[in-house]
Amino acid sequence: MPVMQYEKLMRLASNTVLVTEWLARRERATSFCARAALLRASRGRSTPRYTVRRSAAIVLAALFLSCLSEAGLAEAFVPARLIELEGARDLECPDNDRESSVLFCQVIVDHLGEVANESGTFCVGNSRFDSRRARILRNRIVRSKFDPAQIDDEAVSVHLSLRAGYQQDGDECNVVVVPNLGYQQDEFGLDYIEPQEVLTDGGWLERMRRKERGLLFLTGIRRERSSRVMFVMSVAVDENGVASDSRLDVNEFSTRPDEQARAARELQYSQFVPGFVDEKPASARHYFLFYYPYE
Repeated sequence: MPVMQYEKLMRLASNTVLVTEWLARRERATSFCARAALLRASRGRSTPRYTVRRSAAIVLAALFLSCLSEAGLAEAFVPARLIELEGARDLECPDNDRESSVLFCQVIVDHLGEVANESGTFCVGNSRFDSRRARILRNRIVRSKFDPAQIDDEAVSVHLSLRAGYQQDGDECNVVVVPNLGYQQDEFGLDYIEPQEVLTDGGWLERMRRKERGLLFLTGIRRERSSRVMFVMSVAVDENGVASDSRLDVNEFSTRPDEQARAARELQYSQFVPGFVDEKPASARHYFLFYYPYE
């Protein structure tokens, strides 16, 4: 039985396939380079036709690869990883049926492997009775050390997901932390690594903050922050870190549904470290929980 307990999180909305800015930019670059290669190869009309065709193919192939690199297609990815959970032995297991045995965290890890102690780093459970243990777990994670994410050997800041399972074993509470929220556990197994949003430009939320309409979005959150998980959105991320298929999976807002849908589209414009299964890049979905704590 999957450990993710949110029923509403499992009622996924219908897919809406969009073409991302990244792909459009790559296509434009590739198209330009292709035209340039053909023009360059066609110069010199005295050259035999087969030589021109061969030259065009060679130049086109070289410029195509160069343009893909310029357009942002990375070659090597390393996901951020938790090295060791600080103070894991001091954590408390649930002592009643109202508390959850699984907590979910989303964490900002910078290029040095340090965790950002800000609102973007949080933990949450299925019940309002989980709030105390969720705060304790968050404090432990903030003090923990991570291996930073890397793209082409350059360390980057990322937003990643963690899932902590608690199990009582005699007098000890054993806590196991895995790098995903559990949505795709049936497909990938327990410890697959969920795609991680790269925060070089601040990520989707910072981009929205820089736009006027983003202020309306945040105002709507402040008006309705009595809920725990306000909405869940996701994107499909391929092995190259390219996002597509943005969708709004759960929406607890009663106002401005257009803004939540727009947030899901904005997430698709982010760059990602792809998911990893058995230490290899794999196509997977990245889920983002927009959360406000119980008051």
